[in-house]
Amino acid sequence: MKTIKIIVSILLLLIISLVSVNGQDYCEYLKQSLMFYKANRAGRLPDSDIPWRGNSVLGDSSGGKNADGDGDLSKGYFDAGDGVKFLFPMSFSMTMLSLGFLEAQANIQSCGQTQLYLDTIKWGTDFIMACHTSDNTFVAQVADGNTDHSFWGPPEMINMARPVFTLNTNKPGTDVVMEAASALASASIIWKGIDSSYSSSCLSHAAKLYSFGMNYQGKYSDSIPEADSFYHSSNYKDEIVWGSIWMYKATGSASYLATAEQYYANYGLNYWGNPPLSWDNKAPGCSLLLYQLTSKDIYKSGMEDNLNSWLPGGSIKYTGTNGLAFYDKWGPCRYAASAAFVASVYGGDKYVNFAKSQLGYILGDNPNGQSFVVGMGPKMPINPHHRAAHGSTTNDINNPVNNKHILTGALVGGPDENGAYTDDRTNYITNEVATDYNAGFVGLLSMFSKGSMPPTTTGNTPSPSPSQPSPSPSPSEPSPSPSPSQPSPSPSPSQPSPSPSPSQPSPSPSTPSAPIPPATNQPTTTSPKETSVPEVSTSSTPIDTTTDKPTEPTTSSTTATSTSTSTSTSTGTSTSTSTSTATSTPETTSNTTSSPSLTTSSATSSPTTLSTTDEGTTTDGTTTTQDKISWFIVALFIMTSTFILLN
Repeated sequence: MKTIKIIVSILLLLIISLVSVNGQDYCEYLKQSLMFYKANRAGRLPDSDIPWRGNSVLGDSSGGKNADGDGDLSKGYFDAGDGVKFLFPMSFSMTMLSLGFLEAQANIQSCGQTQLYLDTIKWGTDFIMACHTSDNTFVAQVADGNTDHSFWGPPEMINMARPVFTLNTNKPGTDVVMEAASALASASIIWKGIDSSYSSSCLSHAAKLYSFGMNYQGKYSDSIPEADSFYHSSNYKDEIVWGSIWMYKATGSASYLATAEQYYANYGLNYWGNPPLSWDNKAPGCSLLLYQLTSKDIYKSGMEDNLNSWLPGGSIKYTGTNGLAFYDKWGPCRYAASAAFVASVYGGDKYVNFAKSQLGYILGDNPNGQSFVVGMGPKMPINPHHRAAHGSTTNDINNPVNNKHILTGALVGGPDENGAYTDDRTNYITNEVATDYNAGFVGLLSMFSKGSMPPTTTGNTPSPSPSQPSPSPSPSEPSPSPSPSQPSPSPSPSQPSPSPSPSQPSPSPSTPSAPIPPATNQPTTTSPKETSVPEVSTSSTPIDTTTDKPTEPTTSSTTATSTSTSTSTSTGTSTSTSTSTATSTPETTSNTTSSPSLTTSSATSSPTTLSTTDEGTTTDGTTTTQDKISWFIVALFIMTSTFILLN
């Protein structure tokens, strides 16, 4: 009997442990995933919450100074484990964080993380506004990636020259500029009920950036060749739709929504296939938000075609049974987290269960018991590819052997296609961390915090009234989708001629000769690189160990042919085979002032219309049938175990 009691006790502990992982309150994970952004701040730091980080790159400047007397571009976020500030992925990260806040504000507040969450967004949006130095001028990158990556040490030791790379009317960058507009427009919605002045500033910059992006069209990586080998843009058409949606949500101006819908159809975004929402591909996000706003079938089918490819049996392969949806070997956890976040927002049992499975896998519910979140979980990474956390003062990636500091909350790249993972700092493919890696992950955690799913608006929701007039969008003639060519490691800039839009507001864009075809397969790369707030409406070649990873493949569809091959590098090379590719090397910075102290009244969590699927299920915070059965079994086991132990 004693032996039976011991066995039952052990099983009981295992069950309790299982419950704590799978049905848990994710608040601590949410907090730490946001703290990662604090660890990646640049400039003069307002606090010592990360004691091993100090002031850095105070001289970053476009020629002016900020309120602290430092360079006007000194703040912001380092992109990954380096010291470069890439505005394309950084702006996307802020947009994603805002989307997560708008979709799961009640959960974030219940976790006590509202202030930290808002501070995280504001540190980024402050920097984005600082980069918008005039109406048609935007800083898209601070520091040269190759020069920066030749140094392996904490950002406090950076002393090399840090050039500023700027977009203007002669060097357009619609993709980056539209993403920056999206970040600021989404933030303006959040701050409307907190700080109307800050909200207005965000919206004013967003409107001007939107006009700049529409009037002078081109890919930023063509205008700034120094960025091409790190974050190669495959297209800018999806960013036009994405930016138009966010401007509509921020202003309520119907012209923005009309532009978004027209361009979505013209560019065939509903046929872009399985690529996840990422810094380079906004198609799934456009389908999601347009369906929320209009309930039209075209957006529903675009959304479900994308999500179904991520379910078991879809076109995305898995690392094994109940494994990670493995889109690409470069940061698979980042892609899975983003797809799962979108699935959780869209709702429906099969999509919510997919989201839960991916979150569980990332947190350690996998055959190896391996967590992919630094510093969290019983078997966790401690050696991410991150200069500041490593703490080397000798320009040596191997000394010390283990990182001096724990970069708690950072999401690492993830396992290989078979589910194997090694905590190796020098492997930037599997152990890189980045601001965009954590962005979708934060949203996913927010959706599941407190073990419940928040409501999701899917119908026509009134958008907030603009705090100031915003110009109507004036789209210019859309150019046909470029076919990706085989870029060399150091691409020459192709100077796209600006296409100014007509002076008449909101002309109808011409329809391209043919919609962009779907991306049917994921790319395969070769080795390269609390304060309460009011409720907000949701309307390669191997590289030297001192350098960072080569560029990863991009995910947007970009060509008019059914398949194409594109190679891009980021200090190495990466090849992707699909209808689109893009490159990226995580690591950025952003400028900002400290967030205002929030003293507004508490918000009540008011449910909105729920997302439904063809199965008629909702994401209203209730448990699924499968969950109810699981909890019944757990409760029955605990009661039986207790009875045995007592007798």
